Amino acid sequence: MQCELQPGDMFLVASPGFISRMINAVQKFWASDNQAKYSHAGIILNDTGEVFEAVGKGITQGDLYHYAGKPVMIARHSYMDPSLFQAAFKMVQRRRGSPYPIHRLFLHLFPPLAKLGFGMVVCSELVAEFLCFANIMPYWAGVKPDDLAEMFRRWKGFEIVFEGTLPAKGENHDFNRF
Repeated sequence: MQCELQPGDMFLVASPGFISRMINAVQKFWASDNQAKYSHAGIILNDTGEVFEAVGKGITQGDLYHYAGKPVMIARHSYMDPSLFQAAFKMVQRRRGSPYPIHRLFLHLFPPLAKLGFGMVVCSELVAEFLCFANIMPYWAGVKPDDLAEMFRRWKGFEIVFEGTLPAKGENHDFNRF
């Protein structure tokens, strides 16, 4: 069955870079299963793969296919419909152009400190905040990419529509092939 991207889908990506390896080392240390694969998260805006994410240059719009060739998980919640997406995205969209709060990454070294939101979000907290505004999750501060992966796998209402190596734009996008 072919599955198209939908507004409100969320993605996680694993990257081989230094910062990603450090994020995963911290996530593994605190994870109850001693595993962490994904180090970045974002919100999918439409079926062409435009995304909203917090990256080094700040909170901005990007392209999912920038991550082609990397391990990616794409998840969807059963409650997400166009009107809920619009309402929740309207709330997180106000963060567009905000700088990336690199200092918040250090708070994640000690998870209780990361729960002190301070009004700024890293990538996974941006996704969690979106889910809060959609009334799907109750909190956002301190949420790590590994937390999102666990939620997508275990929480009621979430479906993983793709997990594997993301194909390049224009290649076969059979998002249910895993």
